[in-house]
Amino acid sequence: MHRTWGVLSGLEMLGSFCWKANVAKLVHQTAGAFHGDIGITSRHFPNETCPLRQEDSLDC
Repeated sequence: MHRTWGVLSGLEMLGSFCWKANVAKLVHQTAGAFHGDIGITSRHFPNETCPLRQEDSLDC
């Protein structure tokens, strides 16, 4: 059993999702994938990510 930190709950939880069971809730897995893979923000991940080549841009 893999225990992980629940980012959304702020509690230690049992991991169930992802390759290494390092995500505890499906909503965290989905929101994290949207944010990390295609840049969709949500109330769970409200800040946009900025690729390294865009760090000097005013939009990031």
